[in-house]
Parts: sequence; structure tokens; C-alpha cells
Amino acid sequence: MNRALSSWSILFVMELKAWRRNWGWSVGLSALYPLSLLWFLRLSGAVTSPERATQAMAGSLVFAVVLNAIVGLGQELSAFRDSGSLDFYATLPISRASLILAILARTMVLTLPSVLVVASIGSWWLGTGLSPATALAFPILLVTALALSSLGALIGFKSPSARAANFITQA
Repeated sequence: MNRALSSWSILFVMELKAWRRNWGWSVGLSALYPLSLLWFLRLSGAVTSPERATQAMAGSLVFAVVLNAIVGLGQELSAFRDSGSLDFYATLPISRASLILAILARTMVLTLPSVLVVASIGSWWLGTGLSPATALAFPILLVTALALSSLGALIGFKSPSARAANFITQA
């Protein structure tokens, strides 16, 4: 158990270090689509009441989680498989489960900033403010990110190619 935890922590730090140069792009682009959805809903006049604003906000937060978890992870793991990176990791004295859990944990950690960006800018645009109920939604969104990351990992591993994973995750 100690060796598995040690290998997981090393892999998790490696995953975070691999994203240290591109995390801004990842957060920005994964927040862009949900924020553009909120902007369109506000511009079109669909948000007419505080209840509709809350529903639009919840939908945009879920959209941010889905983009990071399913699309990003599914495409990344299929690219790992196509490029031979998974074969490289298989030669190391680590378990495949540790690698997958490290990638899942990194995805969950990188989902949080885009969700916070969408929540703060979206609440400002819609004039709803961040309520205590919104703060309680963050742990639920993290659990949702874990479940959807697992689905993204399944798509990434089971798709026949990176191109097929791209089509499947964006469908």
C-alpha cells in the first residue's frame, strides 16, 4: 500500500508539472464555452428571473466540468495510447491503476479553477452573487468531475484511435 501511494504521488506531481506551462490555456478555454453560453442566454433575454439565472448558472458549471472531465481526459488518454506513452509507463515499476488515478486526480484539480472562473464571472454577469448554496455545490461538482473523468478515461482507453476518441467525446 505504501509503494502504491508513493508511486501515485510521484505520478500526480509529474502530471501537475506537465501542465504548469499550459494550465492557463486549459482554464481559459474550458471556461470560455460555458461563459459564452451564459453570455448568449443573457443577451437573448432568456434569463428573466433569479430562478432562471440560477438554472443557467448551474448548467454552465456542469458544462465546465464536462468539458474538462470527459472531453479533455478522453482525448488525452487516447493520444497517450496512440503515441506509445502508455507503453513507456508500462515499462516502469508502477501500476497502471496508479497512473490512471494520478491522471484522474490531476483532471479533478484542474477542473476546479475553471469552475471557479465560471461561477465568479457568471454570477457577476447575471447579478446573482455567490450564495452559500453555490458554495455547497462545489463538492458535488468535484464528485461529478470524478465520475465523468472515469467516463472520459473509459472512452480514451476503449476508442480505436485518437481521432475516434475526439469524435466520441465531442458528440
